[in-house]
This record gives sequence, C-alpha cells and structure tokens, in this order.
Amino acid sequence: MRAGALRRLYLHKVHKAASRRLEQLKQAASAAGIFVEPLNEAPWFPALEGFSHQGAAGITEPYTGMLLGEVLPRLGEVGSVLLLDGVNDPQNLGAVIRSAAAAGAAVVLPKHGTAPVNCTVHKASAGATYRASVVLGENLSQTVDRLKEHDFWVVSLDPREGESIFSFDFPRRTAFIVGSEERGVRKKLREKSDFGLTIPMQEGVESLNLGVSTALALYFFRAHWERNA
Repeated sequence: MRAGALRRLYLHKVHKAASRRLEQLKQAASAAGIFVEPLNEAPWFPALEGFSHQGAAGITEPYTGMLLGEVLPRLGEVGSVLLLDGVNDPQNLGAVIRSAAAAGAAVVLPKHGTAPVNCTVHKASAGATYRASVVLGENLSQTVDRLKEHDFWVVSLDPREGESIFSFDFPRRTAFIVGSEERGVRKKLREKSDFGLTIPMQEGVESLNLGVSTALALYFFRAHWERNA
C-alpha cells in the first residue's frame, strides 16, 4: 500500500488483539482510496487455509522490478550489488532481499533458475521487495561484464574456500555473487569473479543459512567503508 502497488484490500476480523491493527489498516486503505472487502467473502478465501494471513490479504499490481540500466545510475561511488545464482527457495529469496534492502544493496535476479517474486517472497521480505532495487530477468554472466564496465569488482561467496571476510579489503564498488545453499555459485560465474570470499566458521559447522551469510557480507562491506569514509 505504501509503495502504491495495492489494488484491493481484504480484511477478516480474527481475534480481539488484532482488531485494532486491522481497523487501522482499514482506515489507512480508505485514506489511500483503496477499496476494502470482507476477506471471508472472497471467492478464493478457502485457498488461504493453512496460510498465516493474519486477517489481511490483498490484490496487487504485477511485480515488475527494475531494469539494470535504471539501477546503475543510482549506485554511488561506494555501492554494492547482489547477484543471486540459483536461489529457488522463496523464503530464502525473501530473506535475502530484506537483508539487501537493509544494507542498501541492489539485487539482480536471473531469467531462469530462481524463485519467482510471489506472495511468499513479499511476505518473507517483510515488504522489502518494494523498497529494494530489484532487477529481474537478467543474464548473470552478461550482468557481471556490465558491472565491471561500471568499475565494480566481483566477489563470489563460498562456504569452503576463498579469502576471509574478516580481512578482505572491499573495493569501493563490490558486486557479490551468492549461490543456493545446495549448489553454491556456478563454476562459470566463479571463474568470472575477481575474488573468492568465505566466512570463517568453527570446526564442525559446514555453512550458514543463505540469508545470514548474505547479510554478513553486505554489512562487512558497509562497515568497511563507513570506517574508511
């Protein structure tokens, strides 16, 4: 609703503790000129069984994201971009987009092999899909080339090998490539990267959750350049 993407709102009175929150939401929607209907009367309401909708659902505009050409001019002299290679779990995708939005990084999603930005992703991101600069439908190999033309250095995250994130001297413009938890970054993209980067862990721990490792990388970058500003 804040992003102007909500077409219609459906509300369902659940329990007393939630009634004030839903009433506030109804008032905000009315002020924004958004039509509000009873959720339990929607013909598709039975399809929500088993979902934690918390008494509210909506119909939104189609999610189109942004173009890389729109995002590049917005990235400053110090900036970060996150390229997601094969992240097909919508919960992970939402968590990663949320971390990117918090850290001020842009996100690039490929044409194939990634989860679509659907209602699960929107919810897992806590709405960050509408706040982050998310580029959809790119060829990641070509995106790497284009980012390098704009003075970005490319870093592949790997749970097993690479330079330690603790001592890495982050370039002013850094593009991070992150792969799925199962497969990691594809060989072709690793070979096109300028650096490999890993997060040291205690013995016996193989890897971190994708959202956690991504957040660490983005915030180590941000902390590095805030210290050196």
